[in-house]
Formats: sequence, C-alpha cells, structure tokens
Amino acid sequence: MKPIHEEYFFLWDDGETPSLTVEDKELAILLMWHEHRQLPDKPYDLYIRDTIPRNFTLGDFYFLSGKRQVVSKRIKTAIESLHPTNIDFLPADIHFHNDFEEEYFIINSYNRISCMDLDKSEWRKSHHPDGGVLSIDKLVLDTVKLGKIPIEQRLVFILDECETFTLYHESIVDKIEKLNPSGMHAISVDAWDSDIGFML
Repeated sequence: MKPIHEEYFFLWDDGETPSLTVEDKELAILLMWHEHRQLPDKPYDLYIRDTIPRNFTLGDFYFLSGKRQVVSKRIKTAIESLHPTNIDFLPADIHFHNDFEEEYFIINSYNRISCMDLDKSEWRKSHHPDGGVLSIDKLVLDTVKLGKIPIEQRLVFILDECETFTLYHESIVDKIEKLNPSGMHAISVDAWDSDIGFML
C-alpha cells in the first residue's frame, strides 16, 4: 500500500500560460480568502493582461493573482465527480483580445487541514506574534494526522499552516490527467520544492 504522503499533488501551470488578473478591487480582496463562500449572481470578470498571439486559445488551467486556481468546465467536472468536501466553483469569464470565454471556474476550497510536519519540512517562520509559517521551501506531510481523516474528507484541501497550498489526492489527479489537459500538469508533494516555483 502506498504511503499517504505519496498520494498528494499540486496542480501547476506549464510555465507558458499567462496569468489572470481581476480589476474589481472589492472582488480582489474577497478572493484573497479561501473562506469566501458567497456564490456570485453572475460570472466574475477575469483578464489576461500579458501579451499573447492573435491566434491564442485558452487552456484548462490558470493561476489568478498567483494563488487562486482557475479551471475549465471539464476540469471542474472531473474534480466534482469524486465529490470532494467543502469546495465551491465560482463561475468566471476570461477576457482577452476584446473577447471573452465563458465556463471557467475559480476553485474555492475551504477544506482546511493541519498536516504539515514542522520538524521535517523546510520553512520560514513569520514575524507575526503567532509565529506561524511565512513560506515553505520543502513540504513534508504528517501522515499520522492525515491517516486519521477519512479519504473523502481530504480529496482536496488547503494546508492550514500555509493557505496558499492547495493539495489534490491522486484519485482527483488521475481523473484530470485522463482528459489530457492543456496548460497544466501535476507535481507530487514529494517532488516539489521552492526551486520549481513559489505559491504566493
């Protein structure tokens, strides 16, 4: 049986995918918090401000302001098929070249799990009085803590010690990879370090 820590992955862009921005300041503040649970009356407006070719076509995965993840409808459907807990998909339109594409979704997980092995991970301490985690260079999961949680409650979760980290169980990743998605790939937690990229 595979160790639990080998079951988890990050979703990452392909390094060539433009990032998305949001111009509504109030919305930008709301999206900073994973606990934002108010479903919008209409799709959020997201924008590609990078220089892109005229024949550019949208892929399946984007980062929004470095932290939030935006996925296509088919990726959303793949994730939903396994019924992860405490996750919403906020509808969004992506604007580029004076046009826009519908049916994209901001992943809004508020499933927080504290499972970072503070002794084995490489991390930097915050200057805040609570002395929490400022940033992580190498993440090691506490398999004892994770093992006590039913798998259906940890399919997708936010690392409570550092909320910029969203982790996906391999069963979710398998569903996504079967779609041969564009603009993204999965990186195992064991293989990731800050040289690959920071989660900000």
